[in-house]
Amino acid sequence: MKYLLSIILILSQLSAQADGIEFFSGTFEEAKATAQEQGKIIFIDAYAVWCGPCKRMASSVFPDASVGEIYNMHYISMKIDMEKGEGLTFREKYPVTAFPTLFYLDAEGNILERVVGAQGIDGFKNLGLKHAKSVIPGKNFAAEFEKGSRDPELVYRYLTALNSAKKSTSTVVNEFLKSQPDMNNQFTIQILFDGSVEADSKVFELFLNNKKKISEQYTDEEIEEKIRLVALNSVIKAAEYDYPELADEAKAIVKKHSPGKAKKFNLEADLIYYAAVQNANAFQNTAKDFTKTFGDEPYKLFEASALAEKNFPKDLKVLNEAETWIAKAIKKESNFRYFHLQALIQEKLGQNAKAKLSAEQALILAKEKGEPTFQIEKLLKTL
Repeated sequence: MKYLLSIILILSQLSAQADGIEFFSGTFEEAKATAQEQGKIIFIDAYAVWCGPCKRMASSVFPDASVGEIYNMHYISMKIDMEKGEGLTFREKYPVTAFPTLFYLDAEGNILERVVGAQGIDGFKNLGLKHAKSVIPGKNFAAEFEKGSRDPELVYRYLTALNSAKKSTSTVVNEFLKSQPDMNNQFTIQILFDGSVEADSKVFELFLNNKKKISEQYTDEEIEEKIRLVALNSVIKAAEYDYPELADEAKAIVKKHSPGKAKKFNLEADLIYYAAVQNANAFQNTAKDFTKTFGDEPYKLFEASALAEKNFPKDLKVLNEAETWIAKAIKKESNFRYFHLQALIQEKLGQNAKAKLSAEQALILAKEKGEPTFQIEKLLKTL
């Protein structure tokens, strides 16, 4: 379903408006260790603060959503100032003669490719894809697993690598659980917890049957949130296959295992479902209850507005209501994402003057927070 991706992004903290490369904040040695653990490779932006091309990449290439999708999935990315701190020692092993120099390294720090000079979005994406193809998430763990090892710690680290690379873990989890692992092992419990992603699965059934054991490692709040997220995955699946009965099953699960949160979950589930199947009337009716129930939570108002903007881009009635929701969110919290979304909605409503003001405010707040501004600046150019 073409609208499913936008819903998944919203459920992932609606990060679409803060897209781009997520740069690693630790040391180079820590980056190598993380790359080894997660089955990734390393990208280094070797720059200088005075370098004009470096600044252009930082402002117009690194924040791009399509760039972030590639590099966040496959790389541990770092920006290192070559004229101070760790950059001085980095240059001893990795010579830099011009800025920027872009390094692609394996997890051990060996050079895969060294590129001198700034790149545009397309060229930079092609470089990222070129080396990503050679990466096997958790390569060493995978080899041991294929040989038959079902050591819980090894399997857990393998799953961590797969998750970091956004690869499916269901086969590995199911194969591991077939081995009848010891439920007293902490890694087995972590595998069961992390591996539960769909409500209509044997893994989740095992999760529910072992809630008491899981509660020895996870808080009641963490377990309830896990159940909520698993149930929401089923709602998304129900929408994708136009299978409302599955959504009802998800609601029943939450009602049984977290009754105090069932009412709010039902509203959230219905809002997502009706957005996905593009039932505008049902979406609006649900949204009225949703925004009333969650009226004191600006992020939830933002969530409803974002669903409307993404899934009903030409429905003026829905968009007008969404504009009132995001306006209420802004009154409660001055957040650059809220202003950006307001600008997007206003632009679709043909209110370009208002959209420009909202986008300008979003830009100011984003710069104050040190957040990427590429998407906001791109919108401003169209207004």
